[in-house]
Amino acid sequence: MKDIQQQISEHAKWLKGDHKCKQMLLARQDLNNLVLPKSDLRRANMSKCNLYKANLQRSNFTEARFEQTNLNSVNFREADLTGVNFTGANLKNADLRGAKLVGANLKGADLRMALLEGANIKGANLHNTIGDGIYIKSLYIDETYPVTYTDKLLQAGCYSLPISKWLTVSEDQVRALDGDAAVEFWKKYKDFLAQVVELFPAKPL
Repeated sequence: MKDIQQQISEHAKWLKGDHKCKQMLLARQDLNNLVLPKSDLRRANMSKCNLYKANLQRSNFTEARFEQTNLNSVNFREADLTGVNFTGANLKNADLRGAKLVGANLKGADLRMALLEGANIKGANLHNTIGDGIYIKSLYIDETYPVTYTDKLLQAGCYSLPISKWLTVSEDQVRALDGDAAVEFWKKYKDFLAQVVELFPAKPL
């Protein structure tokens, strides 16, 4: 823990422009039950770490990296996760209540059983995200375009549309997204997905 606290201290100086100090790089480390609440860890690299049950509440992780990190049961409550890269991360059972996930990359992340009440996911990338089943829901009806939706947006593959526009968007607009493959998917599933979203809506955050 002393070594990590020293790294945090150096990281804080690095953020302020002290080039003699190093950016916090904890990639691939086993950090189960780590306790670092209210820490300034902007742009830290914690990719492929094991952070099971870590307490990181109210910390600032703006633009940090957590690719393929085990964040099962992590406490991120009220943390600033703006622009964080969670690609392929395990966020099962994570506490994200009140967390700021604006512009976060949740591509391929697993959010099953995560707590998302009060979280802000505006602009987040939900491509192939496994949702919590309440605020973020996911469907796998086509391997080319996995579907994720919230109360406002429906994302098919890399492309996100307001739910209100899913049925009214034009064929040309869909083709502009990803060519004929996108049009084929849209024509085949647009009514079905509209019905699913209506019958099983995601709860507003």
